[in-house]
Amino acid sequence: MTPPILRVLAAASLLLGACGNDASPTSDAPAGQQIVPVTVMTVEASAASALYAFPAQVEGDRRVVVSTTLMARIDRIAVQEGDRVAEGDVLVELDQSALRAEKARAEAMRQQAKTALTAARNQFDRFTALRERGSATERELEEVRTMHEQAQAALAAAESAVAAVAQQLTYAVITSPVTGHAVARYADPGTMAQPGQPILEVETTSDLRVVALVPESQVSQLSEGDTVFVDMDAVGARFQGRLATINQAASAPARQYRVEVDRLEPLGDGSGGGLKPGMYARLHVSVRPVGDEERIIIPAGALVTRGQLTGVWAVSDSNRARLRWVRLGARRGDEVEVLSGLRAGERIVLSARGRITDGQEVREQ
Repeated sequence: MTPPILRVLAAASLLLGACGNDASPTSDAPAGQQIVPVTVMTVEASAASALYAFPAQVEGDRRVVVSTTLMARIDRIAVQEGDRVAEGDVLVELDQSALRAEKARAEAMRQQAKTALTAARNQFDRFTALRERGSATERELEEVRTMHEQAQAALAAAESAVAAVAQQLTYAVITSPVTGHAVARYADPGTMAQPGQPILEVETTSDLRVVALVPESQVSQLSEGDTVFVDMDAVGARFQGRLATINQAASAPARQYRVEVDRLEPLGDGSGGGLKPGMYARLHVSVRPVGDEERIIIPAGALVTRGQLTGVWAVSDSNRARLRWVRLGARRGDEVEVLSGLRAGERIVLSARGRITDGQEVREQ
């Protein structure tokens, strides 16, 4: 009979032999994970133009503040915010009662001056005839001539007073100086209008432009006439435009310079319709490189988004895909600038035939 200790040793050796036959080689990838074929590019740094993006907004070509030179009660405001107006349309009517009374008084004074002038002219004609016959002295004629001239001056003053009141009456009816939309209203009927105080704002909408503020560190690299690009998320379109003006004075204390873009033309299949003043936009400009400065530009299709973070799949020397978070600069077309997170010479995944997980083995195809 076999001793018990020998039976235990034999069982242990059989168990160890079985475990050794089932063991698999050590691997970094999880068991059963497949190798994913990918398209890879090597990151290069080049002296490409720098890409900058600035927040911007759409504005009308003209924005006019409507006010008055009079102090009077507002009788009527003919438009609401958002209403379309044409040049010459009545916007505001002010109380004219005081001006009409002043006009009536001025017209009465003019009539009085006309009557006085008629009497003075008759007197002057009579004394001129008397002087010719020797019946009046030269001094008497001179006095009558002076009275006639004073009557002429009084009539001229009365005529000016009537014209001034008539001009004031035109200020009581305010019309639109441009064709566009009423975009702001600051008063209501019954309130008192003050000289120079805004009542309405009217903005043109036929010719739109994009306005942005550019920091002082970058504005010197821009030039009027440069071609720029504008993204409009509200209408889902990209536009090409011309950098029309660059303000030569910065806005304190931010030290930013106002730039304006006009001649907006939609790119691609978008019609570009539906643009309205006040819409948010992103202005993209390309500036010339300074000295030997180099930048990393990659296709936008290589980006991977996880919530608020953006990264790329970087391929290691052992052909493992690692998710690398990056900080982006401006976009230009289908390319984007990488400010940090990538170095020249590294490889990144452009496309994959399958789903990639962090640390997964990939094969360049």
